[in-house]
Amino acid sequence: MSDPTADPIEAFADTVLGNLHKHGFPAQKVAFPLERLYESAYAKGVNFNKVLEVLAARGVDHEKTPERVIFAPRAEPDARPVAPGFDPASLAGLDPSVFAGLDPAALAGQGPEAMMAMAQQLLARLDPAQLAAMKAMVDGLSDEEKAALLARGRDFGLG
Repeated sequence: MSDPTADPIEAFADTVLGNLHKHGFPAQKVAFPLERLYESAYAKGVNFNKVLEVLAARGVDHEKTPERVIFAPRAEPDARPVAPGFDPASLAGLDPSVFAGLDPAALAGQGPEAMMAMAQQLLARLDPAQLAAMKAMVDGLSDEEKAALLARGRDFGLG
């Protein structure tokens, strides 16, 4: 599994990774006893925290509990942009004051008219470049994304 002349930390990480795979990783999370892992690493002259760093670099996340180390594959962030052609940086200069006086909690129990009125207030405060960026975002949505957006609006009682 590992080269005996290799770095002992890398070799121990290889061993842990092999054991993870034997127990169903990455399809499922795998937990090993915390104390046993530290003892085993110590017996090999290895700092287990360094092993965890190596595993993290290989895409293996962990969570320590008082009794176990729970290993899970790193969740990859969605690299897909919000919508094709939409640059989130275009709204980065949005002045937070456009939200002043808008209280989404006030919409509780209100009908779709109240939500539409609040949305119109917000849109009226945006400058032309910010409005164009929002339009480009909506125009760049696929038909499925537009349908999901409309369904979300219906969930809020908008139609």
